[in-house]
Amino acid sequence: MTNPIARRYATALFDVVRKIDGVERAEQDLAALKTLLASNPELESAFASAAIPPAKKRAVIDALFVDGDARTMIVLARGEKDRELRRAMLQKLSMMDSPDAVEFLNQQLEN
Repeated sequence: MTNPIARRYATALFDVVRKIDGVERAEQDLAALKTLLASNPELESAFASAAIPPAKKRAVIDALFVDGDARTMIVLARGEKDRELRRAMLQKLSMMDSPDAVEFLNQQLEN
């Protein structure tokens, strides 16, 4: 049986991306997130758990920045609920020379 909260979230996500003509992009991002989390369960745990201190999450953000991994940071930023961590990700993305980062930041400015 499908979790009713997950179902509402998925429906809301689809409604939003459909309105901005972003279904294909959202599908790509979700596939990237699924692949990322499947290949790195520690990352999933770190960002899903409130028990992991923000300092450790910031270390992951810093590592993604050093690696120049804008796509992964974007996927994490889209799901991040902590305003300070999200702000840190957006700041790092703004310093990356990545078309994906530029596109994502422009989308954030439009919202």
